[in-house]
Amino acid sequence: MLPKARQYAPQYVDAIENALRNLEMTPATQAEGIRKKLGAPPPLVPNDAPSIGEILSDIRSDRLAAANRKLSILGDESARPQLEALASFRKTALSIDRANKNRIAEHPIYPEPGVKRVLLNASIAAMDGDREVAARTFHLALAETESLPFSQQPCLYSALAGVALQVDKDEFPGVLQRVVRTRNANFDRKTDANDSQDPKIKCGVAGPEELVNTPSGLQRVTLAAQGISNHTISELLEKAPPADFAQLEPIVLELHDETELTHSLLALAKLRLTHSSIK
Repeated sequence: MLPKARQYAPQYVDAIENALRNLEMTPATQAEGIRKKLGAPPPLVPNDAPSIGEILSDIRSDRLAAANRKLSILGDESARPQLEALASFRKTALSIDRANKNRIAEHPIYPEPGVKRVLLNASIAAMDGDREVAARTFHLALAETESLPFSQQPCLYSALAGVALQVDKDEFPGVLQRVVRTRNANFDRKTDANDSQDPKIKCGVAGPEELVNTPSGLQRVTLAAQGISNHTISELLEKAPPADFAQLEPIVLELHDETELTHSLLALAKLRLTHSSIK
């Protein structure tokens, strides 16, 4: 009513505004109903409304019920979808557990394509005791990672290489090749067309991190899932089958980062010694 009064009957605007001020003395639920009828703006968010930082803290600490309660009264509407997606991902990630392994295969695939869905499929592969389910979800994660921006791929491939060592060791050299290829591309600061999206999720020290804008600055949330770790190449080589030494050596020698190459060659030397002692 108020917007129309301003346009068609300005002589009544003062009276309507006075009525709106009187609503502050009216019970909240009744006042809200009257506001809707008058077309008035919603009341200001109270000073004790939760902040984005508080909600992020709850999500990081797996206090998801508290996070969802605060999300329902969050004043910043623009931030809510991203925070809701983070809470939803974490809830699903926590539900994938070896103690629940008979039900893991029934988990619905995460609705949104991208890093979160890759991590959840990789987690199911790592945690499910059924080899067929593990192989299927592993290959789903591997295929989807190929379509993601280069800046997101290295930490996903290193996680998938660790899963390959559990699920299908024959796949490990091929996944390690992808780890090296994408790390080289990022080390050389090469990009592809997909990186023009400036993705909110990028690789961090502990794995994929989602960037969230808050009034106090940019915050990072690590996207963690059960059974998934962000391995270095040397850590992966320490767990590799010794018989794969000859196949892995030329892959490792392609590394452009000299520090990572040094650590990886040391791990490869240990693998070679193990292979020689077995022979």
